[in-house]
Amino acid sequence: SGNPYLLEVAGIKKQMKRLEGLRKAEADNARRATQDLVSAKARLKELDSNLVDAKVDLEEWTDLSADKFAVKLDGTTYTKRPEAYEAWTKLFDKIKDAAQGGRDVHVGTIGRFSVALSYERGKGWFWQLEGATRYVSSAFDKDVTVNGQVTRLENVYSRIPEIVRNAAATQERVAEQVRDLSSFQYGGFSQQAELDRLKARKLEIDQALIAMNKKPEPTAAEEAEEDEEDGTEERAAYTDPIAALIGESI
Repeated sequence: SGNPYLLEVAGIKKQMKRLEGLRKAEADNARRATQDLVSAKARLKELDSNLVDAKVDLEEWTDLSADKFAVKLDGTTYTKRPEAYEAWTKLFDKIKDAAQGGRDVHVGTIGRFSVALSYERGKGWFWQLEGATRYVSSAFDKDVTVNGQVTRLENVYSRIPEIVRNAAATQERVAEQVRDLSSFQYGGFSQQAELDRLKARKLEIDQALIAMNKKPEPTAAEEAEEDEEDGTEERAAYTDPIAALIGESI
């Protein structure tokens, strides 16, 4: 069209669309950061509580590897694995149905931790150690030997220090995440001033285009001339016979 305003306003609209997209993205990021902070704080509270319990268990834990082995079953303490396995086999046969019925069956202790047999439909039986918190062995079916069952339980017991260290590391990682998210402060769109400038310029151009396309107001002389022309047309209409008849009928 040859109008420079049209090219300028097209460029402004393109820039405004880009900035509006950036503003939405920044707002979405700020909203997600707020939600992440709420979730991280809740997670940290849970981890803090779990870590307290885990540290209590670590204080109670003693090394039972090799010849330090000791387990108490049905009131009898066994320090030799073959004897313990034999007693465990008889005990498992006696309590497995009760556990399958849906209740935990406590059978004795390993170190200072209580030992119980549990059952979960679709998975099988599993042994669990109970201290301030619970430590669960992998599930097994009735075909797994007692030796295999006890080995799984011993593995869980031996891993308690590692479990506590991992819990402490996870707690520290989430605590760091909370600190990072807490330091984030959203102060609004970073390019708001530029967006406002473009909006103001677009408004100026819109007003200029309206002014360019607006029909100018007639002068007093032009209005008088138009009135005279209207009167002439009215008189001419009544000199016309048909127009006169129409006028008389009105």
